Amino acid sequence: MRVIGSVAPETSQSSAHAMCGLRKHPGGCDQPAAGCEPHHVQHRADGGRTSLTNLKDYCYWHHHVVLHQLGWTLTAHPDGTSQVTSPTGKIIRSHSPPPRPG
Repeated sequence: MRVIGSVAPETSQSSAHAMCGLRKHPGGCDQPAAGCEPHHVQHRADGGRTSLTNLKDYCYWHHHVVLHQLGWTLTAHPDGTSQVTSPTGKIIRSHSPPPRPG
């Protein structure tokens, strides 16, 4: 996947939005995906790829302020859940989506 500067290409953003529906901050946020931006789970500077498996959608506040300015760290788990950890060690976990009806 091609990267332009430090931003994922528009097609990647659209795919990530379509996959995610609402953004995925473990503590909860009601910002619709269309108002969010992709965050690299493993930072590009640390060898992280710009791919759907390494991107999570976050609103401006959770992406730039919570993760980048306040220093919380994000961990994504293989089952699709994630957690954020504060600089003081507080952990907030997401949960799996409910089972499909029927």
